[in-house]
Amino acid sequence: MVFQYWRRILTKFTNAKLFVRFYAVTFLIVVPFCSIIKLINDFQQVNAIISENGKRVTESKAVLSDMKPIFDTHGNFLSSSGFKNDQSCSLAISIITVSRDRNLTEADKPHYIIQSVAAFLRVIQQSGIDDIRIHFSVCNVDINPESHTDMRDIPKWITVYQRNAKPGSKYKSFFEKEKEDYIFCLQKGLEQNTSYMLVTEDDALPHSELLTVIKEKILTKEKCAFKQRNLQNVLYIKLFTNNRDTNFIRTWYKPTALLEFGIDMRVLYELILLSLVFTGILLIICKKYTKTRMSTYSKFLLIIYVICVLTFIERRNIRMVWRYILGISHEISSAPAGSFVAMLYPRDGVYNTVSYLSSSECSRVYAKDLVLNDMGRDHWKQVLYIEPSLFTHIGYKRSRHHTRF
Repeated sequence: MVFQYWRRILTKFTNAKLFVRFYAVTFLIVVPFCSIIKLINDFQQVNAIISENGKRVTESKAVLSDMKPIFDTHGNFLSSSGFKNDQSCSLAISIITVSRDRNLTEADKPHYIIQSVAAFLRVIQQSGIDDIRIHFSVCNVDINPESHTDMRDIPKWITVYQRNAKPGSKYKSFFEKEKEDYIFCLQKGLEQNTSYMLVTEDDALPHSELLTVIKEKILTKEKCAFKQRNLQNVLYIKLFTNNRDTNFIRTWYKPTALLEFGIDMRVLYELILLSLVFTGILLIICKKYTKTRMSTYSKFLLIIYVICVLTFIERRNIRMVWRYILGISHEISSAPAGSFVAMLYPRDGVYNTVSYLSSSECSRVYAKDLVLNDMGRDHWKQVLYIEPSLFTHIGYKRSRHHTRF
């Protein structure tokens, strides 16, 4: 009975008029309903991040006050086996911070840097990695570093770099200052003579597996080189990406993103290829069980239908299922344009980034992220990202360049 029922349904698919009706039911009823559910869930997740901010701050302050020094006076991690200066593989970690909303009370401030430092200390301490030299620092780029009150809760044994502005210095724009701040922090990382540099904004919290994934998926144990041959000639690797930057829907649903970053043709080709594959599978199923052939019009509607369904499902979910089937926890692929919240640079990549940013002028229509995006194209080097992301973005006070100073 069930087989006969589905056979009748599949037979109706060959009728273009009935297929259009099914098309309408899917995208006028099912998709809008699921979209509303998704929007509600997303809204609840954002509210949870904001509402739990106070709890995270309290826990982070307790961690910072109770933790014993795990770095020496130069900011180098004191591993359980003892720090060795002859370790060839080294990683500099720098958190860029600036105060938010000076006119808010201490209770209302987000206190991002306190949460970020506490999270990194836990990750470093619990990673159990002894064969990579780790240098950790906070880069305070506030226009008036002394007024960044959150820094008072940072332990004295943590290295802090401060970018003191010259008296009477002025910037052409907030965006130009953000660029110069980024250059300053990268240069401080170069001074540590490390093989790689991990740069994050203060509103990004690292996942517990961060250092393990970097060690096992990206770097080899020998010579601290990139693990896979396809990771050679890399400019940078993104450790965090927004969902909207990796989805199919971003290509035409985000007009502001199109204006800023352009269409990612690789994602568009991937969508077309997947659509053809799934359309072919459906055609084979229909031909096998209905013993009839679809009209050209029905095939065209089926292709459009599959494209729309894949777009709604979202690329990140499709890739998640694919990784689950293959038994892969994380994968590295070409980076989409967009967020630069958490970045991993090889040493040469830091030099190239400092040079490229120094020769560029940032403005409202050409912010730092856009410059970094163009840099990857102009240098003809690989720009990659790892998914799923190794950071959680808690920044409801979203951007550092929107801060009053």
